[in-house]
Amino acid sequence: MPIADLERDSVSSEDLSPEDLRRLVFPKDWTLYDRFACAVSQQAFRGWVKQPSPSCAAAALAGALNTVYGYARTLPEAYTTMDILSVYRTQFEDILARHRSEISTALGEACLASLEVAMQSGLQAQGLQYGGVGDHKVTKAVLRRCLRDCLPLLTSSDEVELEANMQETNDESSITPLNVEVVVIDDYEVDDDDSAVSSMLPSTISSSLFASMLLYFHRKDGAAKLCRDDRPSTAVCGNVALLNAALYVHSTSVDTSGSRRIPRLGATCLMGKATTKCKLHIALSSTDSADKQTRDWKLLWSAFTDDHTALVVHLKNHYALLFALREWKDSSTQEWTRQLLTARRCQRPTAWIDWSELRQIFLAWVGYKVLSFVVTP
Repeated sequence: MPIADLERDSVSSEDLSPEDLRRLVFPKDWTLYDRFACAVSQQAFRGWVKQPSPSCAAAALAGALNTVYGYARTLPEAYTTMDILSVYRTQFEDILARHRSEISTALGEACLASLEVAMQSGLQAQGLQYGGVGDHKVTKAVLRRCLRDCLPLLTSSDEVELEANMQETNDESSITPLNVEVVVIDDYEVDDDDSAVSSMLPSTISSSLFASMLLYFHRKDGAAKLCRDDRPSTAVCGNVALLNAALYVHSTSVDTSGSRRIPRLGATCLMGKATTKCKLHIALSSTDSADKQTRDWKLLWSAFTDDHTALVVHLKNHYALLFALREWKDSSTQEWTRQLLTARRCQRPTAWIDWSELRQIFLAWVGYKVLSFVVTP
């Protein structure tokens, strides 16, 4: 299937002339404002890379690493979208293996193997496949329904093994809990339907085990999307995946002398909706006063202008670099306008987003955040 234009950057050059950059960054009437300020990351403009497919999480992270390491995209050592895609593929292969081992411990290997075959057959019967595109795409709702329908089809021998494993794990001191709660926060959003099916499950399947199995098959689909040859997708990659991938790349990077390139890389969630499960330097709330909103803007400005720093914006299921900030005070209204330059689609810096709009987007879901990548000597 052809890649839609909204999923990849145009063939136009990434580089801007000084005049084009000036027109992009400065408002038309900026000389008329009483107060005007602008902060631009020239390195972000030099380091961002194109998105060749629906792979924003890979392209944005490649651009961020080029920014903090000071690499122009044309340098041989600069990171590309395919470099980061390779890291994600390795990471999710490991995540899937560990997750499968946890479920196998609870269900039994034969039972899980039978379930995997049943799920594969169930999807194929609907003309669907893991990593499918268009009419062959697998949705979370389809996975949930297919899993619910497959569980009662386990053979009697599978059920015996399942019951035996459940009896063995009834001793809480011997249980290794499934890591469901940790991953749900970031890369998988549980909805009401997950809990609604609990009354329809076999008596040996708890709602938490069902949620873990559903997440496992969701990850299988996401990993298959990552590995597509013609249209790789990073849809399965959430904030944690980006942060972990950055740290992995940093830990495995060496310079020509064989030593680690940069002494330290910090990769954190900088800004987003306030939550007890994620400590943020800039925590947003719907009850923030005007003064608090201004302070938060200044904190973002300070972080953006720090040396060797790259910020990635996650908004409306899209990742892109933050390229510039600007603000001005209208002399007639005495009101401030504050904006951020990023990309709503693909990676090319084209969209100035109002600070007020960004706040509303972030407050709509805890997953939308600004991610910070900083290197220190």
